[in-house]
Amino acid sequence: MKLALSKEVGITENSELNHVIERVLTYILEKHVTVIKPVLTPHGITYPAIDDVLEKLKVTAPSCMILEALRERGLLEKKVIDRAIACPNCGALDIKTRYYCPNCGSFNLEKTYLVTHIDCGYTDAFVSFKSNSKLVCPNCHKELKESELVRRDEFNEFFLCLDCNSRITEPEIKHECNSCHTIFTPLEADYIEVSEYYIKEREITEYKQKLVINTISNVLTKQGLRKTTQSIKGESGVVHTFDLVMSNGDEKIVFVCPEDKKGDELVRDMFTTFAKAVDIKDAKVVYVVPEESSQGLPNLKRSNWLTLVYRDLDDLKRKLSRILS
Repeated sequence: MKLALSKEVGITENSELNHVIERVLTYILEKHVTVIKPVLTPHGITYPAIDDVLEKLKVTAPSCMILEALRERGLLEKKVIDRAIACPNCGALDIKTRYYCPNCGSFNLEKTYLVTHIDCGYTDAFVSFKSNSKLVCPNCHKELKESELVRRDEFNEFFLCLDCNSRITEPEIKHECNSCHTIFTPLEADYIEVSEYYIKEREITEYKQKLVINTISNVLTKQGLRKTTQSIKGESGVVHTFDLVMSNGDEKIVFVCPEDKKGDELVRDMFTTFAKAVDIKDAKVVYVVPEESSQGLPNLKRSNWLTLVYRDLDDLKRKLSRILS
């Protein structure tokens, strides 16, 4: 599935993206997710919880792109918790770093320090005294014990190039990608964000409700109905407001989409809406409930009343089509 992830894409303009967003948001709300954490792998940054949802949907877009699409819509808050070196060629994070001699270009460097042979006074890098598994003074050629050398603490440690014997305090740094073997400098590297995403539950609930309402409106508009004012005056004289009112001229269908309600609050809202249906006999009232919230709801019946339980946006579209046929 190819997705247009530009923030300019409206929620009614890309049904595939809307479907993915709706499923991800449903997962977040159902599982009471508060923060989406990253996992670094050799191939890149992943978000396992979201990856599982995308895999079920057969979506090939990386989870970070979906999360950014949600952030751009104001549904997530991003916090940068780290940075990672990525290959500029293939994007992999499996990177090794080497220090190079700026004089000859060799990576055969050894970190060392200055020592003085007490007996002859010769001073050199400690590594220069190493001869196989022994210590031998390069000046007097005497085999030594380490206690016969004095470390010169007044001098800082340095790197010694074992190929050209240069002493180096600031070696050149280069990275190599273990996946594609590209060698690159720090300035050529992709130094990428590692981010957590924090859930904005209220904004997510409102956005999901907007997705549902727009889906209903689009399906019914294609069937020749048009959107009208959200208020209808009942026989009692009370003006009732709904989430969506559609009309074909002779008949009105009104929709209530209580995405933000669950449990007892949802039951109370359902009875309140049913009372409205009793008062507006010339309109059909459809109470739209997500499947995960539908357990324990009363089975209310009336000629102008319908409880529509849906699993996802595709299921909602199918059931709307059956209502209209």
